[in-house]
Amino acid sequence: MSTLSVLAAFAAAQISMHNPPPSGYGSTLAPMTSDVTYYADPVNGSDSNPCTASAPCQTIGHVQTLIPLVLDYNVTIILAAGTYNEYLTFLSLDRGTGLSKSITVQGSTWNAYTVATGANSGTFTSVSGIVATMSSATWTAHDLRGSFANITSGSLSGKYFPIDDNTATGITLPLSAANMTSIATATFAIVRPAA
Repeated sequence: MSTLSVLAAFAAAQISMHNPPPSGYGSTLAPMTSDVTYYADPVNGSDSNPCTASAPCQTIGHVQTLIPLVLDYNVTIILAAGTYNEYLTFLSLDRGTGLSKSITVQGSTWNAYTVATGANSGTFTSVSGIVATMSSATWTAHDLRGSFANITSGSLSGKYFPIDDNTATGITLPLSAANMTSIATATFAIVRPAA
């Protein structure tokens, strides 16, 4: 895969509860029956395509409309090179019986993100709910929105997860309880897709 760029507007993805879900979100879709991978390409894609490798969507927002609210299987979103100028809100998904399932965003080239304060890498010291904590961190609240946590050790090593928000010492990630437990002492780096 080639270099990609996701603008900070995409980064402001925040987990929030909506009742009912926002218009266009995949709430009316049938439950998933297996893991799925969607592809987006802002240059060569079209939102009338089925978001496959050979016929990618143009926007991440269109991919989002294909993800049902009940997430019983893993979802991977693969981004091609280009600029995605979107603001997305990912809902707190009902993971149904798939308590270890999550949404992963992949691209090939990532750059370390220069944080306003604190370190851009380290080791998580604990997890609580959907917040992973690095007790020695001194981040500026909300500064990490739009960035990704690249897990660099443990069972999720090599995976990138969008950072929904942060406090001075905690990062909110859209992960299942099982996946949060698996990163409790993992190393990580805060990154953004390369331009």
